[in-house]
Amino acid sequence: MKIGIRRMELGDLSQVVAIENRWSFLSKWGETGYRAVMSDPRIYTCLVAEVTKARSNSAEVAGLAVVAQLIDDCELCNLVVLPEYISKRVGYSLLQACIQVAQRFKIPRMLLEVRQSNNRAIEFYKRNGFRITSERKNYYINPNENAWVMERDLEVRRPAEPRKATQLG
Repeated sequence: MKIGIRRMELGDLSQVVAIENRWSFLSKWGETGYRAVMSDPRIYTCLVAEVTKARSNSAEVAGLAVVAQLIDDCELCNLVVLPEYISKRVGYSLLQACIQVAQRFKIPRMLLEVRQSNNRAIEFYKRNGFRITSERKNYYINPNENAWVMERDLEVRRPAEPRKATQLG
């Protein structure tokens, strides 16, 4: 199985919404929400994970991520993977691509919110360097639930300082 990460395109939206609809507890963005974030690429980067199985040459969209570049930090707005691709590095690949986006913009920190009942996601984020920093009461609806705010510091490569000229005698 080969995983490729690329920018989300309008032609992906039916698959993206279908992935979102596979999870009953997700706050749904729907096609309108994804169109809105895709229309503002200065702030949002929308990605999909395509999986190509060894036996076929056809690719399937197996996951998606939306990350917002803010002033002092980056927010992972959404990361969703088809259930059959959980624990197959699709989510990890998407997360790494989002971290690379933040690093490209020299943003030193990534934040996210996660349902407090979503233990699988919480453990995934902890394994990938995130820590719980605070709580947002009644953040989610349908069903109502509190969220954990998690964050991770990112390594930001600063440009090298110019070398000072040395004078020879």
